[in-house]
Amino acid sequence: MKKDKLTFGDIKVGELFIDFPTDGDNEGHGGLKTTYWVYKKRNHREAVRFFYTSKKETYIVSSFTEDMTVIKVG
Repeated sequence: MKKDKLTFGDIKVGELFIDFPTDGDNEGHGGLKTTYWVYKKRNHREAVRFFYTSKKETYIVSSFTEDMTVIKVG
C-alpha cells in the first residue's frame, strides 16, 4: 500500500513533528546531516520549537505552510 507524504496541514494542534529533510549540500544548506528541530503545532499556521537555557524553558514560534512536508514524531 502506498502512503502519501504527511503535510503540516495533516498534523493536529498539539502534535509533534520535524520538517521533512530537504535537498542540500550537508554543509548548512539542507541535506540529511543538518539539525532538525522538534516542533509542536500551535495553530493552523504556527508551531513552536522548545529549548532550554540554564535558567528557563523558552520557545521560538515559526510559520509553516499547510502543504509543507513533515514527519510526525509523537
